[in-house]
Amino acid sequence: MVGEGGSIHMIKISNKIHRFYTKTASRYGKGILFGLFALSLSINSTALAISHNPETGKAMNQIEVELTAYSSTKDQTDSTPFISASGKRVYDGMVAANFLPFGTKIKIPELFGDKIFTVDDRMNRRYQNRVDIWFADRTSAINFGIKNSVIEIVPTVD
Repeated sequence: MVGEGGSIHMIKISNKIHRFYTKTASRYGKGILFGLFALSLSINSTALAISHNPETGKAMNQIEVELTAYSSTKDQTDSTPFISASGKRVYDGMVAANFLPFGTKIKIPELFGDKIFTVDDRMNRRYQNRVDIWFADRTSAINFGIKNSVIEIVPTVD
């Protein structure tokens, strides 16, 4: 994702996430290119959305993550439960993720079909391989629970 002035948004990914990407990359084939792909993910999160599998040529824009849910209550957020970390008011389709830049669009096809979610919030920094889905009420968030699923990064159109 390219920001104002053409700079690339860089984020820091923990060693745990780096190991996860390395393991995931090794599943798709062999060779140094996969190691470089994993390393690029630890340096630049946008590499996930734009990297390609050198054997198939297909974009590698999927990653398995833990999914959780939250709602706008002070015990689950902070003193401003209706304002996200990006400064936007909460909305249906908003997610929190620490490993993706604000504005990143994702899909969770296994659970939500073609619905597009946008990263506009963050969570405690100890959660690096997790996506937290905002729900309008606490009961829905509790009922969602914790799940593992594949997310798809939706490519941005410049």
